[in-house]
Amino acid sequence: MAEIKVLTSAMPAEHGHATAGALIVVRKSGTNTLHGQGGYLFKSTSMMHRRFFQLAGSHHIDSSSNSSSYSTPTTDMLAGNFGAFTNQIYDPASTSGTFAAGNLSRVPFAGNIIPQSRFSTMWKTIAGNNPFKAPQAGAGSITNTGPGGGIVQSGTGQYFNITNQFRVDQNFSNKLRASLSYSTGDQHQPQTNANITYAPYNQFQTLQYTVQQHAALSVTYTLSPTLISETRMGIYRRTGNYNTRQFNQDFTKITGTHAFKFGFPLLDNRAAIGAPKPYSLRPHTPHTQYPPRRHR
Repeated sequence: MAEIKVLTSAMPAEHGHATAGALIVVRKSGTNTLHGQGGYLFKSTSMMHRRFFQLAGSHHIDSSSNSSSYSTPTTDMLAGNFGAFTNQIYDPASTSGTFAAGNLSRVPFAGNIIPQSRFSTMWKTIAGNNPFKAPQAGAGSITNTGPGGGIVQSGTGQYFNITNQFRVDQNFSNKLRASLSYSTGDQHQPQTNANITYAPYNQFQTLQYTVQQHAALSVTYTLSPTLISETRMGIYRRTGNYNTRQFNQDFTKITGTHAFKFGFPLLDNRAAIGAPKPYSLRPHTPHTQYPPRRHR
């Protein structure tokens, strides 16, 4: 940056009728030798801010809005006792009558209790891993369709972000100037299944990285002392098949003490799964979880 100026309170006349402040940044132009700058950013959970009344050593991302309610079955439910439900549960094996005759009927389970002898082999295998966390004391309620809000805690896991960026520019002549910038960032902030204790059943057990890439090329050419051409091409790509390409062409015409700017933008935004990406920064590969795990 060549100059940074902060304007507050009464603004100069060239800014019109404005009551707010202004931050004016003047960037250095390129030189006849190639030069540039780069940067590196790393941020993790321990570097995140804490809320005002939060104890040191404990970290939450953003605000208390991350607290979420989770549903988890009670011990009675896992044993087949749904007596707390107001909806009656019927035995599917007791179906009688026909639809055509309009006399279909089933026998209800006594006391809304499903005998454990009726549990399927699949359910016995699932329940045998004790996948559910016990409800918190005094939390949640039983509705006519099931339990709700049995566990209340943060739904956000640890935060990680690493970003690299650089920019180069050069004046090739007194008429031609060009600059190139590029940035790439990897970050993840896994969610938490607070009601699942058995890792293979937890859909958030593997970290999913969000990779973002951005590149832009800008070329400024002085066609004449009163006509300047500005061309900018850019691409943005993010994990999940988000791919945006942009082209801008502007011309600035100087007439006396006035300057007129005109041009046009072109935008190609593709977010569909499997959409062709002929201008991607690197060959497209499906989003990969890290570290890869398999469970049976």
